[in-house]
Amino acid sequence: MAVVRGHKDAPLRRTSQEGKPWRPSPVEKARLPVQTSTEAPTMTSPAKNTVTTVIPSLRYRDAHAMIDWLCKAFGFEKHAVYADGNTVHHAQLTFGHGMIMLGSVDNGSAWGQRIAQPEEIGQRETQACYVVVADCAAHYAQAKAAGAEIVDELETRDYGGSGYSARDPEGHLWSFGDYDPWAEHRA
Repeated sequence: MAVVRGHKDAPLRRTSQEGKPWRPSPVEKARLPVQTSTEAPTMTSPAKNTVTTVIPSLRYRDAHAMIDWLCKAFGFEKHAVYADGNTVHHAQLTFGHGMIMLGSVDNGSAWGQRIAQPEEIGQRETQACYVVVADCAAHYAQAKAAGAEIVDELETRDYGGSGYSARDPEGHLWSFGDYDPWAEHRA
């Protein structure tokens, strides 16, 4: 089953894998949201009108080395790095219109003390970044050549596009693909 949303306020339109209209079962129907009005919502979005509004934040033991590695392996670009010696207090790396922020594990911030590193929790993560790339096969080759640990090989996805997942040298999980969830909004 595919889930398709047109305009952000439009109700969901679902189709089967064959492209035929999907009809919910009674159980599924009970779970669907009830549309009570066709009027546009009156509440404005709390999001600021800026380049990107969701910015993942990570911590690294050797943040300087990881900044260089993330740029070489994954194609990020340095936007800002605020550091004293070996400690990165705050860094911003960009990828197209996206951004991540990162800092050293030992930078003394209260925020950093709330975050566990993958090696502290059995190489697990509680969240991960998905990055939209223009050429997934080329990006995969670049990451692999730079030493990224590939955890999910490059493959074509059922929902469209291709993708792969990798770990960086400090164990953080990353997912890359050419599936662009914004594409239909620009069409």
